[in-house]
Amino acid sequence: MEYLALSRLTVLAAALAAFRRLVLLAAGAVLAAATAAGLLLSAGPGLFGYTESLAVPYAGTSLAVEFTSAAVLAAAAAIVLAAPLLRRRS
Repeated sequence: MEYLALSRLTVLAAALAAFRRLVLLAAGAVLAAATAAGLLLSAGPGLFGYTESLAVPYAGTSLAVEFTSAAVLAAAAAIVLAAPLLRRRS
């Protein structure tokens, strides 16, 4: 599951580098947050019949990376969204 999420994030990162669009930044933030939420859901009640444990060695690291990337991408989306407003003021 983590490999699939990593490959999706890699494709999204390449698209972000190529296009730098607000929609891609927002999609990346949502994807990262949804991946972390899916891990948390599967560790609790289960998700789609899968149950995970947060006691595995890289679960904490995975959650930290996913939530950090979601926050960074959301901040970048906010900056891209605010840039035209800041240019008008100056």
